[in-house]
Amino acid sequence: MFALIQSGVVVELFAERPVLHPDVELVDVSAFPDIAVGWVFANGSFLAPPPAPPPTRAELQAYAAAKWAAVIANGTVTVGGFQSSTAEQWQGYVSRAVQLAQTDPSTPILWNGVTPITPSQLQALGAAVGIFVQAAFTAEGAAQAAIAAGTITTFARIDAAAWPANS
Repeated sequence: MFALIQSGVVVELFAERPVLHPDVELVDVSAFPDIAVGWVFANGSFLAPPPAPPPTRAELQAYAAAKWAAVIANGTVTVGGFQSSTAEQWQGYVSRAVQLAQTDPSTPILWNGVTPITPSQLQALGAAVGIFVQAAFTAEGAAQAAIAAGTITTFARIDAAAWPANS
């Protein structure tokens, strides 16, 4: 294996020796199985790159907000065999269908345009969507508060928060 070195840093690895301009610094790293892009090469030795700095409070806050959005966009709930996405668009569909069922319970409603669903089944599904969304808000709020308090300092701790699970 060969490493392309630029400004003392491994920028690319090759399984075979590439044909490059003679001025390009290429080092045989066959004896160094752990070498990776980003390693430092100085005085004939390789050093692992320094660890990345910890994320800033702003980066953690943005990550928690993005995590909330991803949980909502990818969430699903299932009640009585009926499944719904928790994505914002589906929240609207479910909410309007529940409203229709409350306004005129005699109107037949087909879930996903195919399966008949009763007003009580629809209300249970709507409640499950709402509970999921509120649980996501609660998880993000707790994460944001812990970030502000300095008790969450990593992305992994945000991922480990009590986010709602799909059902």
